[in-house]
Amino acid sequence: MGREFVEQWAVYAGYDDVAVGRIVLACDEAASNVFRHGYDQKPGPLSYHAEISDDRLTIQIIDEAKPVDASKIKCRELSELRPGGLGTFIIGQVFDEVKYEPAGKGTVLTLRKHLP
Repeated sequence: MGREFVEQWAVYAGYDDVAVGRIVLACDEAASNVFRHGYDQKPGPLSYHAEISDDRLTIQIIDEAKPVDASKIKCRELSELRPGGLGTFIIGQVFDEVKYEPAGKGTVLTLRKHLP
């Protein structure tokens, strides 16, 4: 459901197929990180919000997991060849702005990308 939501908004915003795929991948990585780290690999609520305003697409991913400490979020060194740890790198490469904010019980991840 989240993938389809993100894909539909990216297409509606006018991105080409490659950019749409990257946006969907980055949001998949973000959701995966929520379930892996925030919910400790257990199910939990996750919602999406999107809008187009000014000159950018904004996607928010909202969870009710333990709040994230944004100062501790970092990707591993790219020279380390092993699986995992690249989600935050991918997210940062795809979106122009990445912002983590505590919200009640969880976190709101706001992702912004300039329109094509």
